[in-house]
Amino acid sequence: MKQTLLVQRSTYTRGALTALCCGAAWLATACTVVTNDTGADASGTAGSSATGGGAGSSTGGSTGTAGTAVAVDGSSGNVMSEAGPGCPGVAPTDPMNCGTCGNICGDVTLAVSGSAVEIAIDATSVYWTDDSSSGGTVKKVPLGGGTVTTLASGQNAPAGIAVDATSVYWTTRGDTLGGNGTVMKVPLAGGAPVALAGGQSVPRYIAVDATSVYWTTYNGGTVMKEPLAGGAPTTLASGQASPLNIAVDAASVFFVNYVGGAVMKVPLAGGTATTLVAAGASGIAIDATSVYWTSPGDGKVMKEPLAGGAPTTLASGGTPTGIVVDATSAYWTGGSGDGTIKKVPLAGGTATTLATGAYGATSIAVDATSVYWQTSDVVRLGICPAGACK
Repeated sequence: MKQTLLVQRSTYTRGALTALCCGAAWLATACTVVTNDTGADASGTAGSSATGGGAGSSTGGSTGTAGTAVAVDGSSGNVMSEAGPGCPGVAPTDPMNCGTCGNICGDVTLAVSGSAVEIAIDATSVYWTDDSSSGGTVKKVPLGGGTVTTLASGQNAPAGIAVDATSVYWTTRGDTLGGNGTVMKVPLAGGAPVALAGGQSVPRYIAVDATSVYWTTYNGGTVMKEPLAGGAPTTLASGQASPLNIAVDAASVFFVNYVGGAVMKVPLAGGTATTLVAAGASGIAIDATSVYWTSPGDGKVMKEPLAGGAPTTLASGGTPTGIVVDATSAYWTGGSGDGTIKKVPLAGGTATTLATGAYGATSIAVDATSVYWQTSDVVRLGICPAGACK
């Protein structure tokens, strides 16, 4: 089944600044419906086009009549965006212009993926692991859309993914009952993948800091780390109940045990694992003060001080799954339950629905302008009208 990487972008792209300098001239400009063909694989092979254009196409498309709304056809990869009055000198086909100067664009497909598992972002690209039946791969695409680059292929069930300033890191689960999982890395620009660790028992989620890469092993029940340059893996925690999601700060590694849903933490140097949350957690995220988690069983988004303490309910309702935070808000996916992408202030308050129909989304990321997630169809970018998203 195909998987979808969705991107919900707010108007804090170039819009606010552009609108200020556009003057009154753009107000009289007619609306134009734009097709953005994006996401063809770098190889240009048949069927790799993200938008139903010619194989290997990456940009272009056609314009329609003024003011006509056009639907997104995720099944065929056809991507349309509805643009309103434009700004002189700013192409309406530029996805970064959507949501500004009156432009309201629909979903833009970044890339068609066979089976997207997890995503990660940096300042330029979205990266994801793909566990399709045709073979596991690691790919990237520019944040604004464009050519999809395959960074690694022939991977045995790739899963978690993380990036730093130089490299992409990921796990391969290997055989479910075996011990042939690996931890891999490749330069951001591509190159020969390097195995940092082998013989892992179904490694799943992964995180990095300035010195080390960290991961969980689902079957092994361990939390591991290794220097970024390679070396001997260190076991930070063992005897865990199928640990999955993981996050790292300057002092500790935080993780969630799939069996029971406990939120745990262990020092970066290893030691005794501490229980922060007894049960029910799924996704996890951290900032400088708190650990945040989703609880799909009771439909809650929660937080608690990093040192432990009384938990706070930030939002209730739905089936929250993946979670990420920025300086102001927590964002989460509704998984296969309600198919929504939502956010709520870090202090709690009214939750805002950013998107619907995102069924199957479990991995989510955020930057200064956008929210990114994967679902069960294609990889796409949605751009919100003014004030509607972040």
